[in-house]
Amino acid sequence: MTPFYSVRMRASRQSTHISGAERLTSHTEDIPGIATSLVTRGFTHELGTPDSLTLTCEQVASPPRLLDPLAVQEHAGPECIPELLSGLPESGWEVVTSPETMRGAALIDIATGRRVEPNHERGVRVTHMDWAELTHGVQAKATKDHFREALVLATKTLSCPGIVAELCVSDDTSYTTGYIARDGVYHRIPRIAPGARGGRAFFVDLTQASVEQIIAYLEHEPVLVRTPPPQPTSLTDELHSRNKTWRSSGLSRSEHVFTTGQDTECIVDGKNYTLFSSSNYLGLATHPEVVRASTDALHRYGAGSGGSRLTTGTTHLHTRLEEELASWLGYPECVLFATGYQANVGLLQSLGELSPTFYSDAANHASLIDGLSLARRKGATMHVYAHGGVPEKVSGRLPLVVTDGLFSMGGDIADLPGLHDCGAPLIVDDAHGLGTLGDTGRGAAELTGVRPEILVGTLSKAFGSEGGFVCCDKELGMYLRNHARSYVYSTALSAGVVAASLTALRLIQESDVVAILHSNIEYARTALDASKAGPMTPIIPVTIGDERNAVRVADFLREHGVWAPAMRYPTVPRGEAIIRVTVSAAHTHSQIDRLAELLRTATTPRR
Repeated sequence: MTPFYSVRMRASRQSTHISGAERLTSHTEDIPGIATSLVTRGFTHELGTPDSLTLTCEQVASPPRLLDPLAVQEHAGPECIPELLSGLPESGWEVVTSPETMRGAALIDIATGRRVEPNHERGVRVTHMDWAELTHGVQAKATKDHFREALVLATKTLSCPGIVAELCVSDDTSYTTGYIARDGVYHRIPRIAPGARGGRAFFVDLTQASVEQIIAYLEHEPVLVRTPPPQPTSLTDELHSRNKTWRSSGLSRSEHVFTTGQDTECIVDGKNYTLFSSSNYLGLATHPEVVRASTDALHRYGAGSGGSRLTTGTTHLHTRLEEELASWLGYPECVLFATGYQANVGLLQSLGELSPTFYSDAANHASLIDGLSLARRKGATMHVYAHGGVPEKVSGRLPLVVTDGLFSMGGDIADLPGLHDCGAPLIVDDAHGLGTLGDTGRGAAELTGVRPEILVGTLSKAFGSEGGFVCCDKELGMYLRNHARSYVYSTALSAGVVAASLTALRLIQESDVVAILHSNIEYARTALDASKAGPMTPIIPVTIGDERNAVRVADFLREHGVWAPAMRYPTVPRGEAIIRVTVSAAHTHSQIDRLAELLRTATTPRR
């Protein structure tokens, strides 16, 4: 196999880096010309003449990987940065915009926000990369093409296991365009530099790869990047390019069509399945009393509400449901929204106008992350703490701690006692915990004995209906009804949905449906060999790891009549794909036994 060589130039003056560049080639006859061009570039840099220039040529250890370039998205200015960095530690931005000179890149642990590279002064270098088109017959340019070189580096960086995003703020005073690379997209951002300093930060997930593995890949794994296709000339071309990138990463998904209700035996895409993926935890979505209540309300009020809650969308059923939810959960006020997503976004967006300081769990639901992103645009500050942990320190203006109660993918429960001890008000989204946790189904708060100041819930999970709500005090309730845009400007829930929720709430309070669910959860955990440590929840993640292997297991289950899809990135972190099993009060032991048998068959290594 023809060997490849790396030709690198590094120029400095008084130990301060001035210029650097690299080319890969498999043609030894090109090396002298490449070397001349790189030396010329080093001695003609706008920062001045170096007093030291190092030129190295070495054979790379293995053939280069061939990668497609990241999709490119142009932005008007730095206003997009908070949204693009949403959910990532703020320490990354602080590092790259600090007055200290950065030589290499910083590695930022997304769980803790700390720098984890072994040598902070040196940082981490990214080497052994080039455009595939330049490996023969084309001499290196004596001037720097910032964009093309940055795109190669970002493409290699995001291909590295364990790296979830990159932030680059240019330290070149004449070039103020930087970028954020994330989720397969290179976001090009003009006027990114807040000053003369700049730097580079890689956000890393150390559950996917170790620091040593990440550094070894960045500094030693050779990579060639294919020439990017011509820039799209229409919206359709742009969308085609993005969709192609998404598909080639194995991340494309599509809907599956149900022609029955959310029963444990259902029809999906025209075939019969036993359903183990629905959030209809108590089986109330098709309960005769719930369906009858909805039908009766539809006959009386019609199919639609006709407007928002502040115009024509409030019936006595809406106010009654708010009153009964508030009473059941022990709050002075309850504000009903059209969905749980809208409840979270509306709550956090409106609180953002008060410029609070949010502390958010690293694994919070997308609706919380999006709400916090909107809040930051309004003036809020956000800090991310390690999943399942507590913030090291809570301070700032109006501090608020935000967390899921029962996390929807891992089935784990937030440390509400520990978060409560931080001393800041708690905002808990217990969408999956209400109706499933605690002796009476009052959720994570009942289970842990900690009552959050603000509780968000949904009616689309255990209640088997639709809608979301915020339980709080009277002042916040009034504030939300006037400032939460998803409440003020969105059409209200139909009376049929509200009536169904009222009946579901009564059944949760008066029947033994919650106890039946708890019994089924215990049986399923035993059958699936799930760990019995921690609380019993209806969400049982079967860890697979590799995305393609998870799809294979899910396909095997489908072939044998069980519907339990794989959960892949971006729903869960890369390399942590799962089969997400959800248990219902309506499942039978024989259904659970069959699922367990099929999973054992599908996940047992072949000999």
